[in-house]
Amino acid sequence: MPEEEEPQEKQEGEEEQPAETDNYCDFTVLISDLQQKKGMIVEATSIDSEVTFNNVMMSNDLTRDANLNRFDRQMNHYSGPDFSTLDERIQTAITEYLSGFGIDEHLCAFVECITLDKDQRLYMKWLSGLKDFVDK
Repeated sequence: MPEEEEPQEKQEGEEEQPAETDNYCDFTVLISDLQQKKGMIVEATSIDSEVTFNNVMMSNDLTRDANLNRFDRQMNHYSGPDFSTLDERIQTAITEYLSGFGIDEHLCAFVECITLDKDQRLYMKWLSGLKDFVDK
C-alpha cells in the first residue's frame, strides 16, 4: 500500500492569515484637565480584548467636542497623525499614559461584553418591532 502523504508544510514566505473575528468595536476615550475644559480625545479599537489606538486629538473645548460624533470632530479639528505612524517611543509613552487611566485589555474586554449585550438587546427590540409590524 502506498504510504500516506503527510501534508506539506507551509512554504517559506507564506504567512498565516489571522482569523476574522466579530469580537471588535470602536470606542472613544475622553481625558480632561482638572477644569474639564481641555483634554485628549482618543479614538481606539478593541479586537479580542486588545486595544489599538487609532489617533489622539487634543481639544481646547472638550465639552463641545465630546458631543460631536467622531467624523464631525475630525472634520472640525486636526485629529493628529495615524497612531501607528508615530515614533515608537511616542506610541509607547502614550500607551503607558493611557494605561495609567485603565485603558488596557481589561477595559477592552468590558467594552466588548457591553457592546455584545447592547447589540443583542437592539436585535431583540428589532425582532419585536418586525413581528408587531408583520402581525398587523
